[in-house]
Amino acid sequence: NKCESLNLCPDDFTSEEFDILLGSLLGDGAISRQKGPQSECCFYEGHSIKQTEYIEYKYNKLKRWIGCNIYPLKHNLDGKIHTTLNFVTRRNKKFTDLRTLFYMNNKKKSSKILPFDLISTKLNSLSLAIWVMDDGYNRYDRGFEFCSESFCEKDQKYLIDILSQKFGIQSHIGRIRKSEYRIKIKNRCHAKAMHTLLQKHMQTEKSSSWHSYRKRQCSITLFN
Repeated sequence: NKCESLNLCPDDFTSEEFDILLGSLLGDGAISRQKGPQSECCFYEGHSIKQTEYIEYKYNKLKRWIGCNIYPLKHNLDGKIHTTLNFVTRRNKKFTDLRTLFYMNNKKKSSKILPFDLISTKLNSLSLAIWVMDDGYNRYDRGFEFCSESFCEKDQKYLIDILSQKFGIQSHIGRIRKSEYRIKIKNRCHAKAMHTLLQKHMQTEKSSSWHSYRKRQCSITLFN
């Protein structure tokens, strides 16, 4: 596969590229496992076709690392066909290094883990904005929530501390299933404070994250 085999990647991430990757790995982004001891990993992500502008934003910001076009995939969910738009980067040691930080092991279905030192020092307003756009939504009856159940309870408690210490946003975790939790911001003032903080990265409020859950549109916020 020419997209993966040609090692045409830069030497390192720019600060913006890293911020976007960090927020994406807290959200919907993923890193492939190594296929062998000499292989490297790649980053990949997909979003609903309703979020075309958002996936194009990420693609364009990370295109130095990408060798293929955005491609559609169809998914059969409960008898309904849903289309996602996806991209994958070339394989590179930089993504392999990120994989070791964000995953328990190299197994196919390895769970994500939180790299505490990295998050505490590198999470900023752009990374937070990406995480919000990937995993956040505003429920009219419950307030703002992150779909953060891919992380364990301990990791989510640490994220709550980071939101408080770095951004002054108070949140808590709530159980959604027997052993699954989500980060929630019930206080409208703190949800508004987060919106104000992230607004410099947003040109419009047509985002799924800031629409009410009942009228969720997924038409996506445009970034600067």
